[in-house]
Amino acid sequence: MKFRWRKDFLEEVEAAADFYQQRSPAVMHRFLAQFDKTLLRIAGNPMLGQACGGAQRSRVFAFPFDIIYLQHLDVIVLIALSHHSRRPGYWHDRLRS
Repeated sequence: MKFRWRKDFLEEVEAAADFYQQRSPAVMHRFLAQFDKTLLRIAGNPMLGQACGGAQRSRVFAFPFDIIYLQHLDVIVLIALSHHSRRPGYWHDRLRS
């Protein structure tokens, strides 16, 4: 399964990694490792993600983030890295663009 991502998704990943890097490089590495595991889990079975407002979401274990994505045939489009308690549903507009 191939991934495609929105530019704003990548910016959110970079912002989260920068946040954890400033607090502790070790925590940043754990975040990125869990992020990678979540992507592998999504690629292995995209339908395991929970339905969420017209998309699917998969939790980044041990961190307060979900990866929001859409599956289109053989491509998974990464929509948002959504924080559990910040701006709920802000990414819905991204589904239309």
